[in-house]
Amino acid sequence: MKRNHALILRSLALVVGLSTLFFNLIGCGGGSSPTVQQPQDAAAPDDSAGQGAPERNVLTTNMPALGTLSAGAQFDFVIRGEFVDELFQGSGRVLYDPSLVEPLKAERGAFIPSSNVFMARCNLAAGTLASPEPQLSGVIPFAFTGLPGERGHTAGRGELLRVRFRLLARPQAGAAVHLQNDMEYLQLRDAQGRRLSFDFASEEVSR
Repeated sequence: MKRNHALILRSLALVVGLSTLFFNLIGCGGGSSPTVQQPQDAAAPDDSAGQGAPERNVLTTNMPALGTLSAGAQFDFVIRGEFVDELFQGSGRVLYDPSLVEPLKAERGAFIPSSNVFMARCNLAAGTLASPEPQLSGVIPFAFTGLPGERGHTAGRGELLRVRFRLLARPQAGAAVHLQNDMEYLQLRDAQGRRLSFDFASEEVSR
């Protein structure tokens, strides 16, 4: 009983710590609550079948060329990773132009085990990811972590995050959606809390 109680306390402390990390990501200490997907028992699928083992840690974002879509069309912005190291936790911020696109939902990728705690910014009142605070407009922070006593995700390839958007207007130039490539926010760590180095790339995909 004491052992189980201690584990519960450590788990709660970890969730609180992740919540603190999340609010640091959004740049404030309050506002509407994040979406928290609670742990469940399941293993993370690996979509690396038929591919060789990864040679380095890489993060890749992909989405369709928005100039080929019509206003009102929906599309997905996807963050994928391939890892030679075990991944225990990570965080980042997806930035978007609210005059061009509207976020509809964010979902954990299949590479993140359902036993992990996962958070994404969400306006609970509206039921969308659109933020009512002006300083947060155009920002979708996310974070995930394993629980105490767990190992990191095994090396391999898979999806980390998928965000569904609606296109409001075709962009004239520049990126309407992108992952903020800033070491202050974009972080990957192992179970010992050590930061993992990684390469970063973005690509356009056909719908």
